[in-house]
Amino acid sequence: MPELEQAGVVAAPHTWVWSVRPRYVAQLSAGLGNVLTVEGIPGETAGVDYSGYPLVDGEMRVPTTPGFGLPLDTNTFARA
Repeated sequence: MPELEQAGVVAAPHTWVWSVRPRYVAQLSAGLGNVLTVEGIPGETAGVDYSGYPLVDGEMRVPTTPGFGLPLDTNTFARA
């Protein structure tokens, strides 16, 4: 539900540090609506599959599949 749009509010969340953050903020923003931009650093962490969040023409796309869309490689995290 586009909560921000209904409230007449626009947002531009800033997210730094961990490379997963821009993805989950993008996911949240897609649900809230009326988000102008998500500012962050789209890096990657070993063992996390980011392919569900491609950058297309400078925009991050969010997955349309159920769930969060960041599959984990259990072998990578088993060694941690």
